[in-house]
Amino acid sequence: MTTIMVLLISSPKDKNTNAVIDWLARFNCDFMRVDLDTIDFNDIQITYLPRPKILLKLPGERMIDFDEVSYFFYRGSYLQARHSDVEVPEGVSSKEAVSHLQYESYTTTTYIYQQIAKRCIGLPHNKPLNKLKQLDYANQVGLKIPKSLVTGSKQELQDFFGSQSVITKAIQEAVFYQADDKICYSRTQKVDLEALENHFFPTMFQEAVEKHLEVRTFYLDGKTYSISMNYAQSNTSVDYRDHYHEMEYLPFTLPTEVDEKLHELMQKLHLISGSVDFILNKQGELLFLEVNTQGQYKWVSGYGGYQLDKEIATFLTSQEQNFQYHGN
Repeated sequence: MTTIMVLLISSPKDKNTNAVIDWLARFNCDFMRVDLDTIDFNDIQITYLPRPKILLKLPGERMIDFDEVSYFFYRGSYLQARHSDVEVPEGVSSKEAVSHLQYESYTTTTYIYQQIAKRCIGLPHNKPLNKLKQLDYANQVGLKIPKSLVTGSKQELQDFFGSQSVITKAIQEAVFYQADDKICYSRTQKVDLEALENHFFPTMFQEAVEKHLEVRTFYLDGKTYSISMNYAQSNTSVDYRDHYHEMEYLPFTLPTEVDEKLHELMQKLHLISGSVDFILNKQGELLFLEVNTQGQYKWVSGYGGYQLDKEIATFLTSQEQNFQYHGN
């Protein structure tokens, strides 16, 4: 068995992981990098003697014992159970067998991800962090959020927003698709009320906030590192990702009250880190949009001069050498 202080879970080409590894090596920290996609799901082992112990066998017969990992750094890759070669018992349909095994593997991987998440930068999951829950919790801790509505009724939409300009965006994750030689994204966009049907699939709508600028914050264990994003020229776009090269990026400091409420929100969401988006409106109010548990932070680090790879490595190496089981 190998004792590891930091286990980095990532796909092989992730540059953020590479940069953190460089700092871990400088700090003489014991670490290992793992791509979960390469692990044979059949080699997972969870024992109860009497408390749970999780063992993963890596390619080449090497074993990882989660009790020997002080902290995790998660940047992507997932445990994959393959059901295509399942031998189906007589009298059981292949559809029923696959459905059963999918639920079994989902339960197993969810449990493993939950154990990792207790001491992890980044959040391994089967499903993304619910954005409706984020807005609910942000409102509970006192962060301002845009006026928001989920509905499938044009009449309800008009009654709720009145004459306000409205935008729409995915309730959870935006999708992209390829059309001919182009990749098309479904992003935040303004709503043409006249073009809507009277009834449609329930959709997220928010007031079209008149922005002064946008703010991206990287949160790590109670500390915040922010930059502001402003259009170099007049632009009415509702999604800054459509105009990366037209933006001015500057270091930004969150107001103390917002910083404290963001910390409270992250605690309610059980997150050690995340990339958080805000809008600063024309009235000088910061409105919370969402937190991404695996959001890119390299550009925040560069424009803000924060050396976030070093900050992350410093945090990882400051954790205790061996994790002590606390249950739950």
